Amino acid sequence: NACEQCGRNHLPDLSFTATLQECLQTTPTETNKILLDFDGSPFNKLKKEFNTGQLISVLIGPEGGFNGEEIQQAKDAGFKACLLGPRILRMETAAISMIAIVQQQFGDMD
Repeated sequence: NACEQCGRNHLPDLSFTATLQECLQTTPTETNKILLDFDGSPFNKLKKEFNTGQLISVLIGPEGGFNGEEIQQAKDAGFKACLLGPRILRMETAAISMIAIVQQQFGDMD
């Protein structure tokens, strides 16, 4: 209903996979890949590396974040580590925050 009220009848695709490996293997090659990581770079520093004509895939970890091995696997798969800010967000809040940031930077907010 909220999408209908705002005139945007396209919900973001949300994917839940059983394992990180499965997720990394099924993420399309031709997509901007973002990994939310406490040690990542701020989005504003990363955004110039993204192709605005491609989809954006955001990898959000479990509560407490990914471990070092998982972060390295994601980076090896082409994900760029992104920091949302100095505060640690809950997983579901991080997802909504990232959608808002991407919409503001690459969407139709101008």
